[in-house]
Amino acid sequence: MIGPDKAGVQVGMSLRGGLAVAILAVLAVSPARAGPSYQSPEVGCPPQDDGAKVRRFDSLEAMPEPIWRSIAAALEPGEPADRLRAELPDIIAPRDAKWQLTDSVEPGKPLAWRRFIRGFSVETRSHPSLPPRKVWYVWLEHGGMAYTRSVSIFKEGRTIKPVALFRGHEDTLCSLQASFQALPFDVYKL
Repeated sequence: MIGPDKAGVQVGMSLRGGLAVAILAVLAVSPARAGPSYQSPEVGCPPQDDGAKVRRFDSLEAMPEPIWRSIAAALEPGEPADRLRAELPDIIAPRDAKWQLTDSVEPGKPLAWRRFIRGFSVETRSHPSLPPRKVWYVWLEHGGMAYTRSVSIFKEGRTIKPVALFRGHEDTLCSLQASFQALPFDVYKL
C-alpha cells in the first residue's frame, strides 16, 4: 500500500511529467522562429495617371530586357554584357530576398547591395491618332552605411531608353516622380 508521502510524490511527479509534455507539445506546434524578415517595402507613391493603364511588376526580370540590362550595367560597369542576366540576382537581389542591408558583412557568399522593390509601367494616350506614351519606373533600395532608395525612369518610343535616375529617400523620390510624370512627353524626348 502506498502511504501519503509516496502518493504525494507520485502526484508531484505526474504533474511535472504532464507539465513537461505540455511544454513540448506547445513547442512542437509553435512555428519555428526564422531569422530576420526580408520582406521588401512597398512604394508609398505608385505612379498614377487618370485614364492611364498602370501595370505593376513584382520582379525586375519580368520587365523588358533593356530596362534591367541598363540598370545592371550601370550598377556593375565591369560586368561583361553577356553575363548580366546570370549575375542579375547578385547585382540586384529579387524582391523579398536576403540582401546586404547594412555595412556589416556576414561570412559566406557576398549578398547584393541593392534590392528590387517594385516596377511600374504607365501607358497614356494623349490623342487617339497618336501612339501611346509609355513610361517605366523601377524602384530599388540600396544598403550599406546609409540606406537609400532610387527610382529609375525610362521612356518607350521605338526603343526603351533611360531618362532619369533619382536616389535619396522615399518622400523626395515621390515628389520627383510626380513632377516628372506631370511633364509633357516632348520635354524629355531623347
